Amino acid sequence: MIKNSRIFSDHYHYWYFDKQKWLAAMKTDEADIRSETHVALTDDMTDHISSTCSSIPSNNIILRTRRRNYLIKTENFAKCSEKIALLVKHGKVPPAIDLSCYNIDAVRTLTDFVAGVDKRNLRLGDNILTDLLQLARIFRMNQFTSLIVEHVIEKVEKGPQSNLLLALNLISSDWSMFLRVNEASALVESAAENIGEVKMSTFFYILPAAVLVMLYSRCDVDISSELELSQCLIHWLKKTIRTDSEAEILFSCIRTPFLSSKDREIIREKCNGLPKSMINAIENTLNSPRNHRCCVIREHVERHYPRCGIPDNNSYFKINTIDVTIKPMKDKNKK
Repeated sequence: MIKNSRIFSDHYHYWYFDKQKWLAAMKTDEADIRSETHVALTDDMTDHISSTCSSIPSNNIILRTRRRNYLIKTENFAKCSEKIALLVKHGKVPPAIDLSCYNIDAVRTLTDFVAGVDKRNLRLGDNILTDLLQLARIFRMNQFTSLIVEHVIEKVEKGPQSNLLLALNLISSDWSMFLRVNEASALVESAAENIGEVKMSTFFYILPAAVLVMLYSRCDVDISSELELSQCLIHWLKKTIRTDSEAEILFSCIRTPFLSSKDREIIREKCNGLPKSMINAIENTLNSPRNHRCCVIREHVERHYPRCGIPDNNSYFKINTIDVTIKPMKDKNKK
């Protein structure tokens, strides 16, 4: 079945399979574990082990990709992965794991890390960072996640503005980046402080809506007005095919009380060309009670953040406050 093989280190092999036999093996081997993009790692196990895996030593695991398979030692994998260590403990280590939905280079970098390759020699290309983070999360490889995050932070500190946008994209696409709270917060704050440069970048319009929400929901983001932000978001929506839900979450960042009647008219005019359903979603979001809430955090008001405080707007009603601790006492004294 094996056409040829090449040993790269004492820890793992690259296996090259004949295409037809490889496809047949993929169909018949029910012992595979599908990645967590489909089901949990431990949920896809069966008692059946096909004959294709019977010749593989029990102390090895095959990582399957679309073009080639990687054989790594279970002992080494367990040292790096809490998930594999747990399976070893319970004697449920599978003979093969199907990672065919992931970038092949990402899987190769994973095997390099498990094999103990020096981090300076690991391939950490921009196009595989998202897959690497997800693989590190699936296998619970905390050291690997830390290494990737450190690499991203270093790129942001030393590289061009596009690296910051890449990092923001990673944060929005994989929650494992959020586990590094300090790093994630620093990246978002840096982007908010340099929002003008971020907006002018050619990468701005390929950023996910989730990234824009992280930036434009902040009180300290540097924008001149809610109207300016609304026009920016409309431009983003028109750049390519978007969904109504994207329009809704984006315009949930707009603080409607700071929009005048004239501003609302301008927004309606700028929305021309968008799908009718999307225009309705934007209008309903701007009119929602949530969008009419204001930030009254003392520090923000004292710092004169333009998006904070009660707007000087006649259309925005003000609620008279009642001191609930004193008024009942006064009423009691009258009696």
